[in-house]
Amino acid sequence: MSNSGGNCSNCGDYGHTFKNCLSPVSSYGIIAFRIKPTSTVVGKSIQAEKLTTDTKSLTGYENQQIEFLLIQRKDSIGFVELIRGKYKLDDLTYIKDQIAGMTPKERERILTLPFETLWADMWGSNSNSKQFTNEYESSKKKIQQLKESGTLDALVAEIPAVYNTPEWGFPKGRRNPREDNISCAMREFNEETGLRPYQYKVVENMTPIRETFFGNNHVHYTHIYYLAVCPSNLEVAMNKYDNHMVREVGDICWVSLEDALKLIRPENVEKREILLRASSILRNYCALQMGFQTIYNKIE
Repeated sequence: MSNSGGNCSNCGDYGHTFKNCLSPVSSYGIIAFRIKPTSTVVGKSIQAEKLTTDTKSLTGYENQQIEFLLIQRKDSIGFVELIRGKYKLDDLTYIKDQIAGMTPKERERILTLPFETLWADMWGSNSNSKQFTNEYESSKKKIQQLKESGTLDALVAEIPAVYNTPEWGFPKGRRNPREDNISCAMREFNEETGLRPYQYKVVENMTPIRETFFGNNHVHYTHIYYLAVCPSNLEVAMNKYDNHMVREVGDICWVSLEDALKLIRPENVEKREILLRASSILRNYCALQMGFQTIYNKIE
């Protein structure tokens, strides 16, 4: 199928649209890190050390010195899937999987609040956008059917709540039309963290880290991450005046490898492996360490 509008916004190739793309659904993001001076590190992370290697770091940076920038979703994936109607009413297994990932607060909200309120809270200022009109109507009907039949109440009561907070991960998102990979990664990173390009430096001449997996919706995904270094004194915080950040992000923080592995859900195996690979690169890729001073001079 020809694409008169240009290249596919998913894979970047010409001759087809995103809807007809055979490649995995692709997202691009940035794994940002900072190196804390040894004097500021208290104690030794034995658990994180064992998760990577028992040998000494080639770059001289140990796990407790390296901190990664993680963001928490505002809403869990399961909650968003149910509100957006991304399921078939007769696929109870899939619906159960989504409920299993929801927090107690989200379960209470979906059972007690009007759909209009849930939709507006999720989309913020974009809740009345024309592009979501059809999705709104179909999603509302599905939730109403689940509630009126008693199915939603029964499933929520049946499935125990395991997580008190939504998922943690790295800033990422999908490309806009005609946007290249790195531009997409930087745009998504800027939007979700509130940081600007002069506050970090993407590590060049290094192949991005990739995770590929099938979601429980049976869709094939690939997430591609670039590494970026930040000044050791760069702090981050939620900005309640940033509409995009408030709509998508629940929290943001710098964490050690050990704490990051605790925050990322156990079933997110690929994300945990990505984190371990990033840590291994930072501890063993000597060329990276040699260029740090030049990088810091540019961004500090």
